Amino acid sequence: MKLIICTALLLLFAQAAASDPPAIVWGRLFLTGSLFYHVEETSNGGFIVAGRAGEGPNKSVFLFDSNGNLVWDYGVSGYDYYQSARWVEELPSGEFIATGSCRLAAAPYTYELFIARIDADGNEVWAKQYDVDESTDIGYCILPLPDGGFAVCGVINPFVGMDQAWILRTDASGDTLWTRQWGWIWNDDAKRVLYDGGDLTVLIQGRLESTSGGPHIVKYNLDGNLLSETPIPDLYGEKGGDMCLSPTDDCYTMITYYHPDLCHVDDLGNVLWSYGIPGASQPYGYSINSTMDGGYIYGGQNTPDPDIPGSQYSGMIVKFDSVGQEMWRDYVYNSSCRVIYSIMQLSQGGYIAAGYGGSKGLLIRYTPEVGIEEGSTLPAQVTLHQPTPNPFTSSLSVSYSLPVSMQISLSVYDASGRFVGELENTVMDAGEYTSEWDAGVLPSGCYVIRLVTEQGEFVRSCVLIR
Repeated sequence: MKLIICTALLLLFAQAAASDPPAIVWGRLFLTGSLFYHVEETSNGGFIVAGRAGEGPNKSVFLFDSNGNLVWDYGVSGYDYYQSARWVEELPSGEFIATGSCRLAAAPYTYELFIARIDADGNEVWAKQYDVDESTDIGYCILPLPDGGFAVCGVINPFVGMDQAWILRTDASGDTLWTRQWGWIWNDDAKRVLYDGGDLTVLIQGRLESTSGGPHIVKYNLDGNLLSETPIPDLYGEKGGDMCLSPTDDCYTMITYYHPDLCHVDDLGNVLWSYGIPGASQPYGYSINSTMDGGYIYGGQNTPDPDIPGSQYSGMIVKFDSVGQEMWRDYVYNSSCRVIYSIMQLSQGGYIAAGYGGSKGLLIRYTPEVGIEEGSTLPAQVTLHQPTPNPFTSSLSVSYSLPVSMQISLSVYDASGRFVGELENTVMDAGEYTSEWDAGVLPSGCYVIRLVTEQGEFVRSCVLIR
């Protein structure tokens, strides 16, 4: 069934976009007082969730099957009072890596950032805590790196100072290689870390003494050397919510937090296009991820309309095309939904969303859309051909034509916009070329091939079936 739906999605990319939201397959509520902050699809079609449990044993990572049934839950060993996971990723080995915050009941009222590695059955492989003295330390996002280590971004909040963004790099065992703090005086935090072109790109909210407050794109190399720190003047005074790599060009797409805007930003901090998220009195933006058609899926909260008595909080989901035009929206009241903290497209089409419903953690699964428009039209001068075979089981051939000698970059991204690998990055003469991609131990799913040239950006989609 997965093969049939994925292939159908690729054939439908050229059709018109749907105007109505896709149907909800199911909604599930779990554990009174719990919150679900982040959700990812697993290689076997289930869902791994980062959050916190409001009742029962102190747990922070939850595995569900494809129908939303709880398979196992996990809590950092020895931290029985309070813990909260903010991000979790599946590793190529089938294990999971998570980050968040935890606290010992007998300790002073401070929290430590944790990283935990969990096996496929929910058992702890290792868990480590990272602490700044007399500070609340939180990990917001963790990123597996090609060398087997991890990059984490988050915040420290020392009692003697103000919030500072915190970036950590560890080896495969969680041992610290380096840490960096970023910010000037107050309210600085790092929300999302991406692996882009061999470096770390971090969305940081805050300011330096020399820049205005608001989102910054900050880059480090893997040795922890600061490469650039770019403010976004058009977003002065805004708060950064989330960011993803663009699947159609060498830029970033981010969502702001209060009265959210979807903004497409280049490396220089220029806003290339933006779109104000619809809502009532004061909507909030939490999640943005790229989709297989070159567009984006947004998750957040719609707040009550003061001019409409009885209006309520709801989750909010909006689908955008590759240039920020709205394709459909859904005000989500299913299962008493109050907010969507995380949403991503599934490998077989459709979406999985996580958040908060009433007083419980919430998962909602959507069906695939009926028709998706591809995000780029290939110019005649440069051609990126359909990769073959497609679907494929292990290796893929990517062919392309160049009319003149030029610098090119040929890369692979997963359906959420995360960098997977680079096939070419060099100057090539005019001619026909074929590059081979070995998918290694990557899980089944849809992937995006991106060719960046002097004449534009070109994308093709492919499906890996294990």
